[in-house]
This record gives sequence, C-alpha cells and structure tokens, in this order.
Amino acid sequence: MPPKKRLVKNILSILVFVAISIASLQSFAQLTVTGGQTAQQLAEIIAGPGVVVSNASITGDPTAIGAFGSGANNPGLGIPSGVIMSSGAVADAAGASGGFSSTSFNLPGDPFLQAQANEQSNDAIILQFDFVPNADFVTFSYVFGSEEYPEWVCSFNDIFAFTIEGVTVPSPQTNIALIPGTTIPVSINTVNDDPSCGGNYSQYYIDNTAGSASQYIIYDGITVVMAAEATVICGETYRLRLMLSDGGDWSYDSGCFIEENSLTTGSVIVETATAAADSTAYEGCNDATVTLTLNGPAIAQDFPVPIWIAGATAEWGVDYDPVPELNLGDSTIVIPAGSNTVTFTITPINDNISEGAEYIEFIVITSTCGLTDTFRIYINDLVPLTTTTSNDTTICLGNAIVWCEASGGGGDYTYTWDNNFGEADTIFPSPTQTTMYYVTATDNCGSTSVTDSVLVVVDDGPTPFAGNDVSVCIGGSIVLNATSSAPNSTFLWNPATDLSDATIFNPICTPLADLEYIVTVTRPDGCSNDDTVLVTLTPPPTADFSLPVVGCAGTPLVIDYTGNANAAAQYQWNFDGGTITNGSGIGPIAVYWSTPGVYDVELVVAWNGCTSPLGVNQIEILGPPPVNAGPNIAFCSEDSGPIGSAPVAGITYSWSPTNGVADPTASLTSVSLPNPTHDIQTIQYVLMATEQGCKNRDTMQVTVYPIPTVEFAIPSGACFNVNSYDFLATGYFGPNTSFTWSFGAVGFPTTSTLMQPEGVIFNVPGPQNVTVIVEDNTCVSEPFTGVVEVYEMPVADFVFDINDGCEPLNVNFENQSYNGNSTLYNVWNLGNGTSSTQYNPSVVYEEGVYTITLNVVTAHGCSHSVTQSDAIEAFEKPNALFRMNSQVLDILDPNVEVTNMAEDIVSSQFTFHPFGYQVNAMYAEFEYPAVGTYEISQIVATENGCLDTIVGTLEVKPHFTFYIPNAFTPTADGINEVWVPQGESILEFNMTIYDRWDEELFQSSSLNKGWDGKYKGKLVQQGTYVYLIDVIDVLGEPHKYTGTFSLVR
Repeated sequence: MPPKKRLVKNILSILVFVAISIASLQSFAQLTVTGGQTAQQLAEIIAGPGVVVSNASITGDPTAIGAFGSGANNPGLGIPSGVIMSSGAVADAAGASGGFSSTSFNLPGDPFLQAQANEQSNDAIILQFDFVPNADFVTFSYVFGSEEYPEWVCSFNDIFAFTIEGVTVPSPQTNIALIPGTTIPVSINTVNDDPSCGGNYSQYYIDNTAGSASQYIIYDGITVVMAAEATVICGETYRLRLMLSDGGDWSYDSGCFIEENSLTTGSVIVETATAAADSTAYEGCNDATVTLTLNGPAIAQDFPVPIWIAGATAEWGVDYDPVPELNLGDSTIVIPAGSNTVTFTITPINDNISEGAEYIEFIVITSTCGLTDTFRIYINDLVPLTTTTSNDTTICLGNAIVWCEASGGGGDYTYTWDNNFGEADTIFPSPTQTTMYYVTATDNCGSTSVTDSVLVVVDDGPTPFAGNDVSVCIGGSIVLNATSSAPNSTFLWNPATDLSDATIFNPICTPLADLEYIVTVTRPDGCSNDDTVLVTLTPPPTADFSLPVVGCAGTPLVIDYTGNANAAAQYQWNFDGGTITNGSGIGPIAVYWSTPGVYDVELVVAWNGCTSPLGVNQIEILGPPPVNAGPNIAFCSEDSGPIGSAPVAGITYSWSPTNGVADPTASLTSVSLPNPTHDIQTIQYVLMATEQGCKNRDTMQVTVYPIPTVEFAIPSGACFNVNSYDFLATGYFGPNTSFTWSFGAVGFPTTSTLMQPEGVIFNVPGPQNVTVIVEDNTCVSEPFTGVVEVYEMPVADFVFDINDGCEPLNVNFENQSYNGNSTLYNVWNLGNGTSSTQYNPSVVYEEGVYTITLNVVTAHGCSHSVTQSDAIEAFEKPNALFRMNSQVLDILDPNVEVTNMAEDIVSSQFTFHPFGYQVNAMYAEFEYPAVGTYEISQIVATENGCLDTIVGTLEVKPHFTFYIPNAFTPTADGINEVWVPQGESILEFNMTIYDRWDEELFQSSSLNKGWDGKYKGKLVQQGTYVYLIDVIDVLGEPHKYTGTFSLVR
C-alpha cells in the first residue's frame, strides 16, 4: 500500500501581540449556543496552541455559561466561536436585538466585581483556571454586550472583569479587561456613544439595535473585538478568573463572548512542505520550503529567530543551493517588520549521483523561556517509477479487490483506473463478466508513468430451476422437482417444513399452509445459485351465492357467486324457468321472471377435482303497485301548490325531482319553487311507488311564473327653476302588466299608471324619491325607488373694503354669495377689462370709475349674478418733478436752487439730505458746506391727498490749484532756501529736477519735501535747472508740468 500523506508541524513559542479587526463580509451567520460543558472543556475551548490549562472550575448557575458559534464570516460579532457567559441564561443571547433578555437566578455576586463597580454585585458567573505561559506575554480576545445599552448608560451598570494573579510567584489579582492604552476597565459607562457619560471611547462601541448582528444577537449594544493583555513570567503558574454579574439589581442581562483558541502566550508555528508531503525533496524534481509563522498578527519591527544547522549528511552548496535567508554567521533568520512569517527554500542540486537519502537537521530557539525545537529536511535521489498490483483473480458474481502500489519516483503517487473508477490505490469492482482493469501510476515529479493491469474472471455458477408454482388441495401431496445445469450439483431446500427430505432434488411436499421454498444448487467447486417455487393450498369449493329475497316481474336480478372457487371452476345453474339476460359461469348473472310467483335457484360447483354440495336459494316475484301523481298546477315564484293523491298502505313513495317538495316520500304533499329567471318555467314531477322493491310511476306538471322586475333610468338632475322629468319603466314583465308610480307629495302629478309618464315637476328643491311597482300574472314586483335631484339655486352677493382712493387703488372683495348647498364657481367682471375666478379677489385700480359684476354657478350649473354700478373710483396720482440750477457745484460756489416742475398739485416739500433741512414751497435754496455727493427729495400732493416722491442727486467738487516758483536763493539767510511747488486738492505728486546736461539731481513725491540746491551733499552752481512734475488731483485728473527755474546766490 502507498504511504499516507503527512504534514509536519512543529509549534514553537515566541512573543506575539494580538490585534483584532472587524471586517464586513458577504456571508452572514446565525448565533448558536450550547450548554452542559465542564469547566475544563470550556477552558480548553479558550486555550490557544501550546497553552495547557488545569484546575478549571465554574461558580454560578450552569445555564449562565456555555459555548457558542456564529460562523467564520460573521460581520457583526467579529468572533466565529468560543465561550459565552451571561448574568442570565446564555441561550437567550441567540435572538434579535428587538427582543429582550432578563433572567434572575437570585444568586450572590462577587466581591472583586462589587469593589470595582462600587455597587451591589448579583448573579455572578465565574470561570476560573490555571495556565503556565511559555513566554513573557499573554493575551486573548473578547466582545462584551448588554441589554442595559443604551437606556441605562450612566445608571445601572452590569459588571465584568478578567483578572490574572500569580500562583507560583504570588502577584495581586488584577483586572486586564481594560480600554486599550489606559487603566480604565471596559464597562457600560466607559464604552458607549453618549458624550455625557463616558463616550470618550465610542470607537469601541457598536449600536446593535440596527447593526449587522442585530438579527441574531439579543444585546442592544456590544463592543468591538477587544484584547485582554498581561505581562507574565515565563514558566510560572497563573490563574485567570473570567467574571460577569448583574449590578445593582437582577434585571437586564449582559454577556461576554471569549474567542476560541485566542488565549496565547506567544508561539511560532514551523511548517515544512514538499510536493511529496513527507519533508523530502527530490533531486531534479522539487524543493522543500520551511515557513516560520508568529502566532498572531504582523509586528512593527524586524524579529530575528535563532536557527542553525545542528547536523547534516547533505552538504551546503554541494547537495543543495545556499539559503540566502539563513545568516550562518549569527545563526538567525529575520521575520521582517510588517509581517508575521518568513519562508526559506531548500533546493536540491541534481548531481546524478546515487547517494541515497540525505538530511539537514535544524535547531530553533523558540522563546524567552529558552525552548528549542528540532526538525529535518530530507534530500533523496529520483529513481524510475515502478508498480506492483494484486494478482489476477476469478470470482463468482460479487465483489473483487484490486489494488496497485507504486515505488520510486518522487512520491505523492496518483493511480488512475479505467472503467470509471477514477483515482484510488484500491478499487472494488463487481463485474458481471470477465474484465481487464488497467491502472496508470504517476508521481509529482513528472516521472515516466507506468501502466499495469489486473484480470478479473467472472464465473456465473450453476443455473437452478425449482419448478413452476403449484397448488395442492387441503390434505393432498405433491412432488417438488428441482434441476441444475451443472452435473453433480447438490440441492438444499429452505425451509424444510412439510418436506420428506430437504437435501434431495425431488422431495414430497404435504403442505399445511401456503409456503415459498428456496432451493440452493451448489456446484462441486462451491459456486451456487438459488431459485424459488410457491406451493399454495386450495380449499374445497362452496356453492354459495346471493340473490334478492323479492323481485319484480320482468325486471332482471343480479345473482353473485360468493363461494371460494375461481373462474376456472365449473358452474351448473338451475333458474327454475327464469331467463338469463347477461353472464355465465362464476357470474355475475342477470335473470328475470315474467310471472309473479315463488321460484328456486340451484348451483353445483366442481373445482380441482372436488364438487360442492347443492346450493339452493328462493325468490318471490311480485307485480307493479298502483300510483297517481295528481293534476297539473301553476303559481308564482316562491309560492306553493298541492301535488299527488291519497296513499295506499304498504307502498312507499318518492318524488323526482325533490326540488321544493315538502315531503318527497309522501304520496300527497305540496311543492314550493322559486323562479330566478324572467321566463315561465314548467317542471315535470314523477311520483314513484315502491312495494317490496317493485316500482310504478306517474307524472304531473308544475308551472312557476317569474316575479316581474321593474326599474327606470334616473334622469339627470335639473336646477329648480327649470326642473321637468320624463320616466320610462323597464325590466322583465309581460304585455299585460299594470304600473303604479308615486312621485311624492311635492311632485306634480303625485301618481301615474302609465308605463312612460312625462313632464313630472317638483315644487321644492332637493332629492326627490320616485317609486314604481308592476304586476304580471298576479305576481307583484319589488318596488323600485330612484332619487331625482332638484338642484337648489345659488344667490350672488359681495362687498368690498374701499370704494375710492388714490391710484394705484388696492380693493379687496369679499364674496358673500349663498352656494345653494353645492360647490360654487365664481366669475368676477372687475370693471377694468379683467376678470377673476377667485373666491375673494384683490384688484389694483388705475384712475377711473368702475362697475363690478359677480356671476356664481353651482357644480350643477345653476347660476345667479349681481352688479354694483360705479362702485369704485380711483383718483389720479401726481408725478413729482423738480429742476436744479446745476447738478455739479464747485466748492467755491456750493449754492443750489430747486424749482417745482410737477403739475396739478397743491403742495411741494423739499428735503436736503443728509442735513434734514426741509422747505414747504415750490422753490428753495441751500448752500452745501463741504465737498461730496448729495440727495434732494421732493414730496408732492394733489387736492385728493394723493402723493408722489422723487429723489435727485448733485455733486460738490473740490477746487484744484497748483503754483510753480521760477527761482530760489539757497544762501543760508533763512529766506527762500528751498525750491518746491505749492497747491490744493492734490492727491498724488512726483517731481524730478535735472541740470542742463540732463543729469537727475533730485526727486521728491511730497509737497513737504523741496530741493535745497544740493547734489550728493554739495551745493550746485548758480544757474538754470529743469523740472518735470506729475500731479493727480483729488478728482483723479492727471496734470503734467515741464519747465525751468533759476538758482540764485
């Protein structure tokens, strides 16, 4: 047989930090919770690779702790499986967050929890166990959740803690369930999204009322996946206590999920991999890879792992390529920063030398505890592939065992069989004929494949025959006779019951009951086959048959054979003068007798050589009974009438059909029928008389008149002032129908007997009832009532808030029309060429006198209008206008004159802004005190008090002057020492002075800085000099000056 595949794994211990992240995945999972585990089993669920736990115990209610599973791709919880503990029943945790979980066990709490939360601890659940770390760090992952979120944040506070304490090296009990980077315990009041209570650590909180886990986790709030961490001493014993309780009460459950296999103390997993899966690499075929994996996420710095070659028969660089990742100088390999794995490859050198198996043995120092581990990589020669198969075999029908085993090559063999057996080293064919089975063996190195075969010969064995199935009369015997296709076969009957000899081919069978026998025929070489024969008992025949006690003359009667014989028997019948109409033998047989009287029927049956006793039955044949269905009758639908006649004693009666018959079994009764149609219906009734099975009948007719129906089309409603209506009776009724109309007390006329009354009017508005009834063939219809609408008339009316004023005159109209109990539509003619359909329009009128008309129309078209002539007058508005003597003034003459230009006014008021100076006159003057832009407003009024306003602007400009001297005398006498121009209303000034050779001597941009006659600190010569001056006045106008002046001493 081929060797089984192996995966070599060595677990090494090393320092590792665990970081947990939550990812949103595509598949969702449901939470499943199971209970009943022991404390040791729960502790082992939490323990990770290489961590051994002991002395486990549980304190609290056993239903408050258990195991859970939520699926590997859980998007909400972030932990696929582990241990769950709760202050209530853990089974309640598996439910939607819209539910509620609150269980009270009335058990005590824990003193440590009570001291941590500073409130009463109740219903505590504690899982406690010891462990020994193989590094100086321990960590595990968890999620905390509670029903107290979010309503009881900053109020009641369920309590939980994970504590660690030293056992062999005593250290105090310390809570390690802390907010990362702090000494603050994780709790409802520290991890939440309420900024008024905690809330500083909302990044660790998940609102589960609408989260991805809300459909299967009961708690309304949960944390993200958190890590409990502690520094420990390698090799010492520590005790973990996982604790949870209610706080302050026994209500509102909380729970904690601890991740399976997350309790780790730092380890490295070493994996070796080859194509042969046995740590062996083959020359010229495949490599071996070695992977070191830190037990946790990637770390932030390079991590050197001590590793060296302790011994080898394979030589570095000769039997395998040098490994660049291995630093033989300091015997280390580095796991790079940002990763948690490092891999190196052993690549054999194909030297085509037969050396047998060689190895390289590595030793690794694995943890701060000084642990080491050793593993080997093997290098082997690649030899040709060969196979060995099972021998050819011969079978009777059944299964064969066929196998193939390969050797040589590179291992990891694949065996491919024909005949649809696929890939396997052993197959179990069940051929029905001789078959050759071919197998092809290959390896992982691509060696030349080898094909081999195994022949399976199939021998069908002997062909037995137990004989045909037979029947035996009760008390009789029969010889069974079996045969075989193979000479010298042996026979064995099973069961041996009622046989003379069960080991011969022809035993005598004297059966006491039906029985199936199996005969096994065995050939001398041991191959055998079976066959069966059924032996059944046949009872003696009986001459039993059934027939009625009484029959009717001329009516065939059915005679049934009820004995135990079958159709193969012989039947001898005697019907005593009766005539057969159908059937023979076993029957059924139909026979009638023409004349009333008493007759004997006889039967003898012969079957399987036996004859039955004579069977005799007697029958009486009767004549027909008297019957009278009565005369034909007629009535309206749902009425009734008598049918039939007086009964005769000893005779039973039945009516057909039975519809509406009061007593279908009485000779004299009544019938009541509906006629749902609109036509006259005639039904024929049959009265059947029966006396001892003999029947006679008579018929009569029932006529049912339909109830007439009547209706009329309701005419469209009309306004009261023009109402007049025509009516026409329709429905289902005959030509001789009479009509009765009623139009009510306000109708005219009030009644009518016509089929089509016309011109009916009503004296008051509103809905009016009209009723009609018809009568046909004495049948009266249901009354039909229709409601005719006579619409009420509206009344138009309106008022308005003002009847005169200055244009534009805004008038608000108020509609006070009566709507006639209907929706009212309004059309206003507003007198100014416009109209409106608003209920209460508002209109602005120009100068003029206006007549207003309102026309109102109901939803039924009834209308009314009202007009108010010359109702509104709008007075003409004046146009304010004045003239200024100038809109641009010089500051040297800042006086303005204004004159009214408006017409048809009685007053004018001028206001000079911003000085507030007002003059009520047609003419005014004002002098402005300073340069600037100013407004003047005018308000004018007419004799009707209509006003208008206009505003004008003007500008007072400054006065620009500029003086340039023609000489100066810088003689140090204090008079005319500096040459500088002077001026007013200057915004910018630039001056440059040149000598006659065009050399620049002086420059100034200030009127306060003139030339003192010096150049580079020395007085220049007396003479003529040139100036170039650029000036911009306060109005932004530029001025350029060029000329000469004299310097005199």
